[in-house]
Amino acid sequence: MSQIVIEEVLNASRKWIASFNRGDVEGCLSGYLPDAVMRVDPVGEFKGAGAIALFWRDFASLNPSQLEYLDVNIKVIDAKSAVLSANWRMNIANGFISKELWVKQDSGEWKLAQDDFSVLSLTPQ
Repeated sequence: MSQIVIEEVLNASRKWIASFNRGDVEGCLSGYLPDAVMRVDPVGEFKGAGAIALFWRDFASLNPSQLEYLDVNIKVIDAKSAVLSANWRMNIANGFISKELWVKQDSGEWKLAQDDFSVLSLTPQ
């Protein structure tokens, strides 16, 4: 079971990253549960789809791209939940993800219930 969960979460994560790199904000937002919580250090906490959408739409104005995850670790909680952590970098910033809580829906789709990440440096364009 663990390996299947890991592969499914990796696939969901790759799909989210691909949406991000295409500039598809709506595709990224569809990866979150309606009541998800996102914590961005040092920016703040965003509760629910509306607040998360405001953050990502505002961030998109900086033209981020080339997002990649490095040193990915996935801890399987059970058949329907797992936590991903990783370092990340993109064209304008880098940092680390302390907790992406992915939850499998009845449809089989994996969505983010929690997204905690830190921005270590931001490179102005």
